Amino acid sequence: MSSNIYSAGLRNVGSYQAAGHPWMSGSGNISANDGRWEASFPYVTKKIYIQNTKPNASKYVWVSFQPGRDSGGTATDVINNGHAIRLYGYETIVLDVKCANLYVSGDGATANWKVSVFAELTNIPAKNMWALTGSGIDE
Repeated sequence: MSSNIYSAGLRNVGSYQAAGHPWMSGSGNISANDGRWEASFPYVTKKIYIQNTKPNASKYVWVSFQPGRDSGGTATDVINNGHAIRLYGYETIVLDVKCANLYVSGDGATANWKVSVFAELTNIPAKNMWALTGSGIDE
């Protein structure tokens, strides 16, 4: 007798069809000194909403799947090679992607930035997600 047990998984369609459970966070301040903030999700995402909540429209943040700035605040190849999305004040982006984390970096000026993040999560543990690297991500 065969035993087919279905469970949540990265290639399980049902894991993404069901309504995701919510995850919300604000970044606090992203300063020019440390340069970045990481959102680590407990489960693989289904969809992510990111809003730049800095009121100054001339200030922007970079959103990426690898660090856009190193620990000293210097831009990495992720930003330099265009593998990040830029959001100006109060701009919002919706990403329909599976990932276990994302990074938000400031524009490199001497100021602070903030973002709000809302994610719809699957029931797939984040440890099951592979590392996002390669063409279009960090090279």
